[in-house]
Amino acid sequence: MKNRILGIFVATLLGVPAVASAELVQFGTANIVSFRQCTAGETTCDSFGPMRLATFGGVPGELRSEVSQADVAYGEVYGSASIKEKPGAAELKAITLSLSATRSGSTNIMLQRYTNASERAETLTFEAALTYTQSVPAENAGFPDDAGMDSGATAEIVIFTMDADAIETGPTTAEVYAALSFEQEPAGLKDLDAARDEPSSNETAEGASTITATTIVEPGDSVWLFAILQGIVVNGATVNASLETTLDRSAD
Repeated sequence: MKNRILGIFVATLLGVPAVASAELVQFGTANIVSFRQCTAGETTCDSFGPMRLATFGGVPGELRSEVSQADVAYGEVYGSASIKEKPGAAELKAITLSLSATRSGSTNIMLQRYTNASERAETLTFEAALTYTQSVPAENAGFPDDAGMDSGATAEIVIFTMDADAIETGPTTAEVYAALSFEQEPAGLKDLDAARDEPSSNETAEGASTITATTIVEPGDSVWLFAILQGIVVNGATVNASLETTLDRSAD
């Protein structure tokens, strides 16, 4: 699962302490909101500096987590993730506002294990509906694409398996985020299907889109369902995005 949109925050998570008082969980939610300063060059934001402020949300095995942060020099950021009663059903939100020459980010994660308890194989269709509204200053269109300075919402879902039956995490919000975002990839992790969507990048827009991932699960077997919603904004841009996930199960 490496090299996905989570990679944006890997450098920050390298400073997270080793897991202490480890807990094993089969579902969870986690968040991080953060601010960075732009580095000027040909544009106001040719690149960005190290993370200045970062706040994590989430406790082991929690069905809901949220976090927010505001700073007069950077802007305001909010993120939440909530697992609902039905398998695979969750809602993630990212609301971000940046000020001039700054970058704000909100990343929100849902993770849960699903087991086919029936006597027949099941076809799972994991679906995520993304809705978003964003405002981006016209000057931002000239920011370099390869520096991560695009403003917008990005969503991704993954169905995967791994050797362990649970995720090991520590008690702090930073440790929970590190575990659920797979800072260190678990042994035997194998993607079965995945989908990613970045519907409108670095321009003022609003809309909705849907992505799906599908796999077949034999009786007694388990898979993991992973969803992430990220809102990144730069230099006065704003994003308000939500991601609703559902799981359809049909017997083969």
